Amino acid sequence: MMQLADVPQRTCLTSLYCHLMNIFWSIGIGLFFGFFFGVGCSLAVIHSIYMGGYRAAIRDSRLPVPPSRYREALDKLTRLDVKH
Repeated sequence: MMQLADVPQRTCLTSLYCHLMNIFWSIGIGLFFGFFFGVGCSLAVIHSIYMGGYRAAIRDSRLPVPPSRYREALDKLTRLDVKH
């Protein structure tokens, strides 16, 4: 039976190095995919919400009779412009 003293020190260091490298690779890949997909997906969602609201505002502004919500927002903006 082999004792710890019989194992060369280099093998222990190499094993520890390999273990640490596996941990760092796992952390690095997890961070990359987490930020890559997380930030990318959230930006795509924010962009689609923004563009949907923008399209709705353009559509509402071109109606013959604008909705009441549009008129209220327009009145509020004109009141803010008058104050400044």
